[in-house]
Amino acid sequence: MEDTVQLLAAGLEFPLSLQGRVSIGDRVQEIEQQRIEAFTKEELTDTEIAEISMRGMQEKLQQADTAVEMKSALVYLTVRERDGVEGIEIIMVPGDPNQYPVHRFVEVSFVELRQNLTDFRNGGIKKYKKLAYLEPGKFLYDKTILPIYEDLERLNIDHLQIIPDAEFTRGSLSSASVLQYIPYAALVNAGTNEHLIEQFSLAISPSFHLTEPKHHDLRNAEKLVLAESEFGTHLPSLPGALAEFNIVNESNAASIPNHRRFNASNLQNGLNSLDNVSSPQLLHIATHGEFKVNENPDDDYLYTEDPLHPISLTQLLDDSYNFESLELAIFAACRAATGDKSYEYGIGGTIWAKGAESVIGTQWDVSDVGTAGAMYAFYTILSKRDLPIAKILQEVQLAMLESRISVNVKTEVVNNENTYIVTISYTFINNANQEETVTTIVPEPLRTYANSFISEHPHFWAPFQLIGSGH
Repeated sequence: MEDTVQLLAAGLEFPLSLQGRVSIGDRVQEIEQQRIEAFTKEELTDTEIAEISMRGMQEKLQQADTAVEMKSALVYLTVRERDGVEGIEIIMVPGDPNQYPVHRFVEVSFVELRQNLTDFRNGGIKKYKKLAYLEPGKFLYDKTILPIYEDLERLNIDHLQIIPDAEFTRGSLSSASVLQYIPYAALVNAGTNEHLIEQFSLAISPSFHLTEPKHHDLRNAEKLVLAESEFGTHLPSLPGALAEFNIVNESNAASIPNHRRFNASNLQNGLNSLDNVSSPQLLHIATHGEFKVNENPDDDYLYTEDPLHPISLTQLLDDSYNFESLELAIFAACRAATGDKSYEYGIGGTIWAKGAESVIGTQWDVSDVGTAGAMYAFYTILSKRDLPIAKILQEVQLAMLESRISVNVKTEVVNNENTYIVTISYTFINNANQEETVTTIVPEPLRTYANSFISEHPHFWAPFQLIGSGH
């Protein structure tokens, strides 16, 4: 079987045996079943899941791809032992039923894998240590993407739906898998020196069967926008949250009332607004967030206008919060997409499991001004073009990487006093294939962060993660 798959991966026309095909298909279904059980065990979803054959999965993916002119592949990543050897199992399933899946096993010790993730994520990116992320980023790329890179190129794949395992079990010990903590967008191809986001648009999901690969035109979507920028003496203010509120509302022609204040009542009422007539398709929340990775949902929350009474993950699991109308939810809050083995991808993953088709969240403490810049670019694109969500997010991250998003401070003297005008600018190629720059005025306190916003570093653009299929 290994030889057969290798021949197919090389692009040779060699018929795969029935035994070989069933073997890979069975393994994918085994992984899918494990992922579904992990979600239903935590009662994150009670949806009836119909098992789909390998070909059925490919046909479903191809149908979604055709609607948006995208070529996708599912990439299953699993930390496991094979014949006593530690490594990562990689299965790539093209979104084309006429193409065979590719199966790889890459040897790497679990200790080495975890150490490189720590160096990459915590040392090089989160703590913003210039180029310290490059070497561990190359190592992780080599162990997860490089083994299938030629196959992806051969099939002209331009979008990856990565499905990493969430829990690693060894003997009687169980822990969260390192694979769900990798900020995949920032992985580095040593041969081309490109980040993964420069090669493919990306989405992460716990399972394909739990995903609905379907595209929605969100240009005129009903939007519910909630933002909180002031927290008294308990937490730093977030002038960027106010900027986001204004940015989203500028593109919002919807009739759902939006709120400058974020609290449980406004969220519940907004999600159920205009019942039986129209519910929000897009939810945007800008506030402080917390996820402590200790498998206790009471310790994970979004801060409200009363920071002593945040909305916890436990509360969000309650049926009074209905997220099923949402085609996209954006949580512009720190660590909103950071999870553990029980609650994968944290608050973002929970909202996705409760019915939102796609969720964008962050993996670590994000820059207030950087998030405002990213959201300005995101909603600029969203209002102008009908694109897959993954392609919009990819353009936002590329714009930051290429320094096409900037924060500018202009000083004017009024009545012998300095007045500061702070703007965010975004440069892109418009529908007429011409370069265009748009600018918006943002709250004056953001000028404090202007000099620290080095948009090309992955500290600023890599935390944004899309949960779902990406279509």
